[in-house]
Amino acid sequence: MTETIMHTLLLVESFRRKVGRPIHPSIEDVEITAATQTVYEGPFVLLSHTPDRKYNYANKAAQNLWGYTWEEFIGMESSKSAQPDDTQEQSQRDALLAKAEEQGYIDNYSGVRIRKDGTKFRVSGLTLWNVESPSGTFLGQAAVFDTFEELDGSAGCILPGGLVQVEGLPAADDDNKDNNDLGDIDVVDLEKEIHAQGDKIRGLKDSGLSNKDTQVQEAVAVLIALKEKLQAASQQ
Repeated sequence: MTETIMHTLLLVESFRRKVGRPIHPSIEDVEITAATQTVYEGPFVLLSHTPDRKYNYANKAAQNLWGYTWEEFIGMESSKSAQPDDTQEQSQRDALLAKAEEQGYIDNYSGVRIRKDGTKFRVSGLTLWNVESPSGTFLGQAAVFDTFEELDGSAGCILPGGLVQVEGLPAADDDNKDNNDLGDIDVVDLEKEIHAQGDKIRGLKDSGLSNKDTQVQEAVAVLIALKEKLQAASQQ
């Protein structure tokens, strides 16, 4: 859970650093403590993959649009989302990823993608960028967009809560039951993570850092988010 929280914050921060604007207008003023859930359930698709091009993040809208669960997405070769048997499409995708890696990011990409069930759709207005640590280490790439269309021309968009809307059809969530959260919440595990995160903050401060330092602020934000998760889990 902590790893997912930290990665979400990295996606938001690296996008602003690379592209120069918020990752999506809907989260421009969101508090850092609420960023993880807001991004996960946001009205946009957000995906990221590792340097070896295996997915390590897919928000709820991405799961609903492609039809994969979180568990199916994570670790999957990202090429599977883009017509893996189409040599021309894969070549274009490889060229796009290489260009983005060289330039830092690419705006307004459009291309055909394929769902788990084999149906195809076209993404548009997609931004692809390099995910890098604050020190500049390359950690993979990510993509964000909020509009798409079916190949029959029906327009589609993403609604709040990660719902997928196709023109002429009711907004629908995916049938996957696992999409409602980032996985089953284990209270005991959360309590252990909270304790470990507290130790981490104390360690940072013992090293000479203060609440004004970014590392401490990020660690505190993770601790707050974990405590909120624990409170919500305890009320279920």
